[in-house]
Amino acid sequence: MFDALKDKVKMVWDRFSKKAGWKEVSEVNKEKTIAFLITIVLAFSLWIIVNLNRDYTLNIDIPVVLGQITTDKALAEELPQQVTASISGEGWSLLNVYKNPPSVFVDVSEQEVNLFEQVRRQLSSISNVTVQKVNPLTLQLNLEARQSKKVPVVSNVQINFSGQYDFLGSPHLSPDSITVFGAASIIESINQWPTDTVEFNDVESGFTANIALKGAGPLLELSEPAVGYQVEVAEYIGEKVKVPIEIRNAPTESHISLSPSSVVIDFKIPIDNYVTLSGQPLFEAYVTYNQVMQDTTGFVAPQIEILVPGAQLQVTRLQPSQASYFMIME
Repeated sequence: MFDALKDKVKMVWDRFSKKAGWKEVSEVNKEKTIAFLITIVLAFSLWIIVNLNRDYTLNIDIPVVLGQITTDKALAEELPQQVTASISGEGWSLLNVYKNPPSVFVDVSEQEVNLFEQVRRQLSSISNVTVQKVNPLTLQLNLEARQSKKVPVVSNVQINFSGQYDFLGSPHLSPDSITVFGAASIIESINQWPTDTVEFNDVESGFTANIALKGAGPLLELSEPAVGYQVEVAEYIGEKVKVPIEIRNAPTESHISLSPSSVVIDFKIPIDNYVTLSGQPLFEAYVTYNQVMQDTTGFVAPQIEILVPGAQLQVTRLQPSQASYFMIME
């Protein structure tokens, strides 16, 4: 056996020394060196075998995992990530536990959990291992009544369009709301739930995608892991039109003059609608009598009304954005 091992080491030595460019050594020196290396390896292996058959005490970190939980209760605080256990036993057994420490499953049914018993139960299947102590010895659980709350989903989807493309209507989420389950004190402060941040680039056509919701963490549960995201896209063309500014809801006896009396509306229109809507009145601009009466600056911002429902017109700018006014006294 020793000769066979020596021949293998010699073959590896020759191959390595040739690649490394080492100078040739005499066969006698090579034999001595190889024999010495094998002796060292065998002695070290024997030392490990002898020492691992002895008994030792070892501290290891054991992961804590949430086990079963009653349907009417929920955790209001997270469990610790791990506990420290002092275990004793034969070296080989301790080595196996150290390399693959078992998890402690904490069942949430009572306010206090005996971690020593939980760890002892998990390690009971491993022979020659005894649990000496666990830190912390017990775990106090913050339990509350489990509640649910329906909240709207907020999209964190970023769309970057190509060229003159843009939304044709608003993106649609399905479902647009989800139910969140958890402890009452945590649930009451939640009013919406976001999606993951997702970005789509160079978009030129509509599409549908599944967007994951932001992770709930260990204390909450969501009714849905993801939502559908549907968007329609169209190519737009830019236009502008000059529209007079009306004054609405003014008493017949009032006389209000605006300067300027009209506004230029920059807008985008889908190319598919451009021909059919050409020549039609598309907008009205107005200010209300209440705007004027409640203003203290001398300027009011015109409001824009789209006259063609469903035309997907997008106002991009008003010139000017405000108009001054004055009363005409008779």
